[in-house]
Amino acid sequence: METLALIQSVLVDVTKQDVPTLEPEMDLVEDLDLDSILFVQFLLALEDHVDNLEFNQETLTEARLNIVGDLVGFVESARAQAA
Repeated sequence: METLALIQSVLVDVTKQDVPTLEPEMDLVEDLDLDSILFVQFLLALEDHVDNLEFNQETLTEARLNIVGDLVGFVESARAQAA
């Protein structure tokens, strides 16, 4: 599954709502009104769907994972390491 489609699918599962088509410049927290609890639930669910994907404190402070394009790059990097 394409990374952007996977992220969209996980967001729908976690939020239990339709999610607008994601664009690389979108901010998941601001544009989709994800609160901190939903955002963490989303990241944990994403970990369950991608081998070798792990979010930790260092990752969360260094990467702007709330920006769709940055998150896509991070997930694709984890997928490449798992392959």
